[in-house]
Amino acid sequence: MSCRDARLPCEKGRGKVKQSHRRWVLQTYVRRPALYRGRKFDLRVWAVITSLDPLRVVLLGHAFPKVSTVAYDPAPEHRRDACMHVRLPVGSGCEITNLVWPYPVTTLLPLFYSGLNFSRPLAPAALAEFWRESVVPDLERAIAQTVLYARRDGPLAVLHGLLRAGAAHRSVAVLSLDAVLDQGGRVHVVDVNTNGNLQGDYSLFNTQACRLPIERGHHLRCIGGCSVQ
Repeated sequence: MSCRDARLPCEKGRGKVKQSHRRWVLQTYVRRPALYRGRKFDLRVWAVITSLDPLRVVLLGHAFPKVSTVAYDPAPEHRRDACMHVRLPVGSGCEITNLVWPYPVTTLLPLFYSGLNFSRPLAPAALAEFWRESVVPDLERAIAQTVLYARRDGPLAVLHGLLRAGAAHRSVAVLSLDAVLDQGGRVHVVDVNTNGNLQGDYSLFNTQACRLPIERGHHLRCIGGCSVQ
């Protein structure tokens, strides 16, 4: 890939990026995403890493859908429409008045399954079962894979060292991940955040978030053979 293709500063006299000064993370864009009422969405998922060796991750047992303000259209002329593809649920230039309503603030609500569309048509009840039996385990796989890839680098390497050295204080790492589903229900992690902030109109989420009974075990899931008490 040339730096001009990637819109990066070019080395003078050449059209290539200086690899020695850059680190790359490349991922395939999901061109056929699952849709919610005809719009692309991703899921904000929260997790806490309590151990990296062995791996133990505590995952909030539901996610927050971030639904686009624009109907999805994969045609090439729409490829630069940030509100359609990446500014979810809203952002600069995206009209909040165009959000679906009522808005599905959590995957716990039947409302979420009533608008969910995969390549195989399913009734809302069947979709909820498919979500539990297929999507959630694949989400756990994707999160575990992402953490394992990253555990020897950056902040996770520091956490790993502290835990292995028997740090006097208990150290954990909090992650907020964004994941996209394709039309077959396969999960693709597209972003990992450490601040947990939700872009856009926070009022869409704060009422539900303030009422989350996260101390109750059935709202938490464990990856790596741990248990939630």
